[in-house]
Amino acid sequence: MRTAPERGFSIIELLVVVAIIAILAAVGLFAYNVYISSSRDGVTSNRLETIDRTIDNDLVSIRNDLQTRSAAARDDLNNEIKVSSICE
Repeated sequence: MRTAPERGFSIIELLVVVAIIAILAAVGLFAYNVYISSSRDGVTSNRLETIDRTIDNDLVSIRNDLQTRSAAARDDLNNEIKVSSICE
C-alpha cells in the first residue's frame, strides 16, 4: 500500500527558523539603538555650535556697540545686556 507523503514542517525546522529570526531582530535592534544614539549626539553637537556662534556674535555686537543682537542677548525682563565689569 502506498502512504500519503507527509506535509508540513517538523518542529525542529520551525525552531531553527524562529531562532534565526530572533538573532536577526536582536542584531537589528542593537544597530538601531546605535544609530539613534549617534543621531542624538550629532544634533546636540550642532545645537551647541549654533549657541556658541550666537554668543560670539552677540559679544562682538555688544563690545562694538552695534544694534544687531539675538534673543540670547536679553535678560529676563527683555532688556538688552550691556557690557559691564560686574560678573553675576
